[in-house]
Amino acid sequence: MHPSGDRVILQKFHNYHNLFRGKMEGEQARIEGLIMRGRELASSPSLSLEYRKTHNFDMADLNEKVRMLSESWQSLFRESDALQLRTETVTAELDSLLKLCEAARVKTEDLRTESNKWEDTDEVPVDDLSKKVDDAKKFKSKVEAQATRLEEVNALAARLQRTPSGLSEEVVRSVAYLNEQKEAFAHRVDDRLAQLHAASGHVTSSDNQHFLATSVDEPWERRVGPNKVPYYINHAEEVTQWDHPRLTDIMSSLLEVNKIRFSAYRTATKLRFMQKKLHLDLLQLNAATEIFDKCGLRAQNDNTLDCTQAVACLMVIYEHLNTLHPNRINFALAIDVCLNWLLNCHDPDRTGQLRVLAFKVSIVVLCQGELNAKYRYLFRLITDENGRVDQAHVGQLLYCCLQIPRYLGEVAAFGGTDVNPSVLSCFKFSTNGIDIQLKQFLAWLAREPQALAWFSVLHRQIAAEPSRHHAKCNVCECFPINGLRYRCLKCFNYDLCQNCFFTGLRTKSHKLSHPMQEYSYPATSSEDMRDFKRVLKNKLRPRDSFRNNSNLGYLPVESGSGRGVDHDKSATLTSLNSNAKGSVGSSDPADFTQTRIIEFEGSRGASSPEADDEHSLITRYASTLNGVSDSVRLTPSSLRISPVLEQYDSIFNYRRSLRCKYCKPWNRKSRRKWKDTSRNSKAITTV
Repeated sequence: MHPSGDRVILQKFHNYHNLFRGKMEGEQARIEGLIMRGRELASSPSLSLEYRKTHNFDMADLNEKVRMLSESWQSLFRESDALQLRTETVTAELDSLLKLCEAARVKTEDLRTESNKWEDTDEVPVDDLSKKVDDAKKFKSKVEAQATRLEEVNALAARLQRTPSGLSEEVVRSVAYLNEQKEAFAHRVDDRLAQLHAASGHVTSSDNQHFLATSVDEPWERRVGPNKVPYYINHAEEVTQWDHPRLTDIMSSLLEVNKIRFSAYRTATKLRFMQKKLHLDLLQLNAATEIFDKCGLRAQNDNTLDCTQAVACLMVIYEHLNTLHPNRINFALAIDVCLNWLLNCHDPDRTGQLRVLAFKVSIVVLCQGELNAKYRYLFRLITDENGRVDQAHVGQLLYCCLQIPRYLGEVAAFGGTDVNPSVLSCFKFSTNGIDIQLKQFLAWLAREPQALAWFSVLHRQIAAEPSRHHAKCNVCECFPINGLRYRCLKCFNYDLCQNCFFTGLRTKSHKLSHPMQEYSYPATSSEDMRDFKRVLKNKLRPRDSFRNNSNLGYLPVESGSGRGVDHDKSATLTSLNSNAKGSVGSSDPADFTQTRIIEFEGSRGASSPEADDEHSLITRYASTLNGVSDSVRLTPSSLRISPVLEQYDSIFNYRRSLRCKYCKPWNRKSRRKWKDTSRNSKAITTV
């Protein structure tokens, strides 16, 4: 008889084994005494040879019988112990199986109670569809957890079923019932989700956006105007606004970014923050283009979208992101905030119409992808069948791009919303002056035009986020430097982290006019040696030559207002080849407007030496701008000539400062004499 999985049989077997074990223990003393007596008799020398012959006593046979009796008795005890162990094991497994079945039965009753409360899909209010979908998904996760429990139940039941007597019919029926209920719940919740998704799809494909009502919490309420444009009402404060409450909070958080001095970096930092809040940093460029085609937006760039069509396209985008990153995105909130962002950028008057080109540009700018790949895709949006683009389409593309910094309050630093100067700058790379090709367009963008300087800076910041530079910031003393690293090309062994550089923090030995080298990746030994040579070279240059340095690392906009190029001359970034490993440079793509510099310095106070130094630069630069007639247009070539003239003046001032303290006072006569001497020495040197 063996232990089985039946509770009644198992108990009978346990009682029988205990009775049998008691009888064995009762006979143990007598059996062991016989074994001892036999061994003593077989080994006793007192038995005479005549006695053994008379009684036919075989000593070898006696020893064999004693040995067999001893082995049989010990084997019987071992089998009894093993049987006791198997009985305890089967008992423990059966108890565990019964407990698991009871827990699964309770969960099954809970699932039945919850599913019985489901109302018919046709009776679900439109505003509750999204919540019902979430509830159904939670119910499905509970069913999956129940399936995991039943897998353990089935495995344990199968092991007990293989015992000689198997499981009782009651336990077998209980396990089968639990599995049937699990399958029924799985089919039911799948049908429920399909019906809810069908109802949601019907709602979102119609002329309403009720499923987005859950994107706001009380006391806020989302409503839609006659032109399908959403607006928001705060019933507690009795106010109505166009902006989503969440977007308002995001824009308030961006106020901390205004401490960054340079507008290109300030704009890029704001866009990076907005990119993460909209979850568009999870969207790949190729996936975005496929979604545009799936939504029927191919070759529709001159058409417009209403809010309902924009929401339908955003739904496909965020469904794709939710599939890749489940439980990370609030579906309704992400769609509504992104729609509000698009309307604020490209439809501030709330007409309810978005250009397809503007919609694509905004998504592509903030999605994840390489900069050159984005440039190529943006060019394809405006190209004709021959692969060429005219000035009108380039202007449309630039106008759509500039609406993004316009909403962030930074468009003045990039030439304003007047795209004509930027278009003319682009078509200087054209061979015929009528249209341009992709190669010429990329060559213009490689010069980092002023209108799009923030775009390349954004990608440099993203590329530099995981970088760790083996250098120490000379201001905040952080080590290592994370993100962008800035090395001074005038001071020896002087580095700044991006936070200190952005906010204009420095030590007394460093001037804001010193040229800086930007690194997105850790510098190589060759780059360290090259920068060391530059530092030595700059050490031999006159001090004023850095203040008068007007070289720009971006392609400036030719302004027709006589103001020329607006930029901050208090810092200069040395440009590097974009293909060079470990460094991505831009020669001051920052603070192109003197207005922002004046406001920034005014907030800090003009009493510091740093403020006095920068105000003198601003005053000198403003005076040069005021001296230009309105009819004169400053060009990049004229800007490149001005550093030569300024360098000549700086050399003259430097030579004049070399006179010793014993020389006569500097007057017209001595100056004329100095000029004659200088002219004669120059002639002698020539000879």
